[in-house]
Amino acid sequence: AIFFSKFGNGEEFRIIGGRKATTLEFPYQVELEMTYMHMCGGSIISNNFILTAAHCVKSVENYKKYPATVFRLRVGADSTSKGGTIYNVEEVICHEKYREEVPKDEYDIALVKTTEPIKFTDNIKPIELVSKEPSEGDMAYVTGYGREQIMRSGMLANHLMAVELPVVG
Repeated sequence: AIFFSKFGNGEEFRIIGGRKATTLEFPYQVELEMTYMHMCGGSIISNNFILTAAHCVKSVENYKKYPATVFRLRVGADSTSKGGTIYNVEEVICHEKYREEVPKDEYDIALVKTTEPIKFTDNIKPIELVSKEPSEGDMAYVTGYGREQIMRSGMLANHLMAVELPVVG
């Protein structure tokens, strides 16, 4: 999913052709960890909620939602392995219409609630949503810790990455 914001940023699974970025540039960027390992990215939307993809918080084997206690959030970090502030997860809420069948990305959205409020700083801020829908050809940023190569087996970036791409209709 790409989230359009006043920052003009978003996130996606692969950051091919991107550059290293910082949370000062993209202060809403969050790393969702599962049992202390990188799982997905997300966007801060308030001091208690992160927006992420539903497929990040549900099992691919039985399609059940993982318990909130297996997740934690790293905010304000440019790296997946160090820095930032860690927040525990109280609750995970998937869109009620999200299902694993085709089309897989329809309703692929989830909220992650923190156990305590996120403290905002220069590099930890909620995403600022735009007031109008972007037009085809507008430029938007895709950010995250995704794969830097086309192959699914490519290594994940351990540093926050960003790439600017045109909006398609």
